[in-house]
Amino acid sequence: MKARPARWANSSLQVTPDLQDLAAYGISQPVIDLWSARFPNGLNDLQLAAVNDGRVLSGESLLVIAPTSAGKTFIGELAAIKATQRGQKAVFLLPYKALVNEKYDEFSELYGEKLGLRVARCSGDIKIRPPHSQR
Repeated sequence: MKARPARWANSSLQVTPDLQDLAAYGISQPVIDLWSARFPNGLNDLQLAAVNDGRVLSGESLLVIAPTSAGKTFIGELAAIKATQRGQKAVFLLPYKALVNEKYDEFSELYGEKLGLRVARCSGDIKIRPPHSQR
């Protein structure tokens, strides 16, 4: 078995549904407290698999395909918070303008107002015309 690079040193950690386990990955207590209030039952099976098997908090990329309401957005939130705690930026790509607005409002309240993170949105409302197109 090959040794993992240092940036993935925590990849052998296994978490349970208890959100307090995320502290082992360096997730701050204010974030864990915020998430515990939102998700009193903790991580679901899909989210556990993303952390334990997909190593989303250990620097690995992960593509998640699951039904609506399965917990995909929270997996993205886990990865995004981990990135911001490393001084990086995070981006959510969403398919509809209404969903962009909904998530912007939600993330602004949760992460902007409560944790002091910068939340921005871009919905692609601009139309780009080719240089010599007729109007």
